[in-house]
Amino acid sequence: MITHKSPISGIAATKDGKYVATAGYDNVAILWDGSTGNSIARGCHDHLVNQCTFSADGLLLATSSSDYSVRIWSVPTMKLVAVLLGHTDDVEGLSFNEEKQLIATC
Repeated sequence: MITHKSPISGIAATKDGKYVATAGYDNVAILWDGSTGNSIARGCHDHLVNQCTFSADGLLLATSSSDYSVRIWSVPTMKLVAVLLGHTDDVEGLSFNEEKQLIATC
């Protein structure tokens, strides 16, 4: 079973509750089955994972990190889809646009 080894800093769920994601200070984001509570897969950053959020359709998970990046993962495999760079400090927050394939980061 995949678990966090340090504090959890963010949590998100799909609208239907099928999946839950957690972001941790152990540099890991974990995808959980919303009905069983079992961990499914994980994705890693190079530093703390600060927050996580799902796309409106639940097919993507975005994670923000103190490694100055945002990573986009496919759900439920947690296969890395994209790494968004350009911040010059920790990325603390993020949000998907519900109508378009856009993401805001800060």
